[in-house]
Amino acid sequence: MQDDIREAISMIQARGFQVKLGRSIGVSDDQFAGSDELRANDLKNFLEDQDIEAILLARGGYGTMRTLNQLSEDVWQSHHKLIIGYSDVTVLHGWLNTRLGTPSLHATMPVSFTTHSAASVETLLDSLLGKLPEYRIPAHLKNRDGLAKGVITGGNLSILYSMLGTRWDWDASGMILLLEDVDEYLYHIDRMMVALYSAGKLERLAGVIVGGMTDMHDNAIPFGMDATSIIASWLPENIPVCMGFPAGHQSDNLAVPFGIEATLEVNSSGGHLYYS
Repeated sequence: MQDDIREAISMIQARGFQVKLGRSIGVSDDQFAGSDELRANDLKNFLEDQDIEAILLARGGYGTMRTLNQLSEDVWQSHHKLIIGYSDVTVLHGWLNTRLGTPSLHATMPVSFTTHSAASVETLLDSLLGKLPEYRIPAHLKNRDGLAKGVITGGNLSILYSMLGTRWDWDASGMILLLEDVDEYLYHIDRMMVALYSAGKLERLAGVIVGGMTDMHDNAIPFGMDATSIIASWLPENIPVCMGFPAGHQSDNLAVPFGIEATLEVNSSGGHLYYS
């Protein structure tokens, strides 16, 4: 088992939680933490285990869609557990929040406990104890003023894009969509936003929160806009947009409860996100 996972377990236990490990922890199968079947069985067993209330994914990367395809929809519909993670875990957030109406938690994961800020870990653990967060975000030039009420969903833009047209596709109509990404070319960001726009995913949103757009790349011939400008250019004009939110692939990856009602206020002072 990796040292960072061990340290994360100690931090979780120090807050009074009991930890149960999946069989895939510490297993390696090329780029994956064990086979698709092994990881799917871990998820299925945890979903069916009546003593487990929350499932914290150890890390992101790639493989959640492969795992999800190993499980029937019935297992998710019959067993509602709080799924926690970000990045590749976006696959689960989108499916659970928008199709099943099940809450989840967009938050840091054990492999990042020691590299993300202390507030990232604390807001995750506080959320598990039922303490809903409230965030005030500094003003941003690309913000759009307004008020939105609705369930928050979303996550990694690349993953949301990869889900289009699959049986795990998402529909955030009437919801507040959070977007973040890492290590992408600017024209890739535009391509993905065009796809979301063309698929009708953006036209009925209540609001948008944009987190970290980290380590973006450009070509020798510049694209001409940064990532936040690209995203803003494809969003409806009549909804609030809060840029620079501390979530995603960055040191500050604060916990954001998904799938439950929230309020987003954006004005000249910045953004204010809170839960009723």
